[in-house]
Order: sequence, then C-alpha cells, then structure tokens
Amino acid sequence: MHSIEGVHALLGINPGTPNDEVSLAIGRAIQAAQNHPGWTDRGRLLVAARHAVQPLQNHPDREQLLLQIDSAIQNSGLSAEQWRRTNAVFAQMVNARANA
Repeated sequence: MHSIEGVHALLGINPGTPNDEVSLAIGRAIQAAQNHPGWTDRGRLLVAARHAVQPLQNHPDREQLLLQIDSAIQNSGLSAEQWRRTNAVFAQMVNARANA
C-alpha cells in the first residue's frame, strides 16, 4: 500500500463506519507503516491512523486501537521531531480539507 492511498482510506473513516472495517483499516495501516522504509511514509500512516480513531468515542475497541497505534509509533523509529512535523502537517491538511 502506498502511504498516500492509506491516508486517504483512513480519512474516510467516520463514526458511521462499521466497527470491523475501522479495526481492519487501522491494522492494515499499522502493518503498512512497519513495512515502509522511509520515516515520512511511516509517519503519514501512523498519524492518519491516530487521527482516524481519536474521534470514534463509541467504537468498542477504540482504546485498544489507540494503544496499538501508540505502540507502533514508539517502535517506528521516528524521532520526536519527525513525529511532531508529520503530525503538524497532517493537522494542517485535515483543517484545510474541512474548510474547503
């Protein structure tokens, strides 16, 4: 999976997305991130996964998914600065998309 394809798929997750589809998409994103050699691809997928799950207050596996994402982030090899930069760029993109 190309990281941009994965990000776009994760951006489509919303509270109406079936729970099993959310869990599957997050699992695939984490797996894809682990297989990407470049930190930008790993960062994009992991930050998109985190942003996709955070607002899903009623998802029964939300806390477990967030723990899996956090573990993948910690094991990703991303420095704190790389994570901060990736997260900031993603937040700007999501805000621009919401205001479009």
